Amino acid sequence: MQSGLSSGEGLAEAAKLAGSDPRLLFVEKEFSSVWKHADRRGNSLPMALRKAWDGGSIQIVTKKDPVRVTGSHVSLWGQTTLDDLGRYMDPVEVFSGTANRFLFCCTDRARQLRAR
Repeated sequence: MQSGLSSGEGLAEAAKLAGSDPRLLFVEKEFSSVWKHADRRGNSLPMALRKAWDGGSIQIVTKKDPVRVTGSHVSLWGQTTLDDLGRYMDPVEVFSGTANRFLFCCTDRARQLRAR
């Protein structure tokens, strides 16, 4: 279990460090931060998430240290508000296929419980 997902390179490196069993669970208590990072120019996170979801190899080619991981299984669980999700999720990611790889659930409390 990890958190702090911010780039495709970081995702690929985390999968590489997992060794021969690259199964990862990212828990992001501020899920909107993932979309903020993904929206930065040149960020490869959306592409890496799509490839990780599809079960293919994650390959990030960089000048210094190229990373290639096969057989990865990456899950991402996050919490956010509807306002933040609408504000930070780029419509391009909705229509490019990144967002459709997530199951979005909306919950609301019926009442607030008070400690006695």
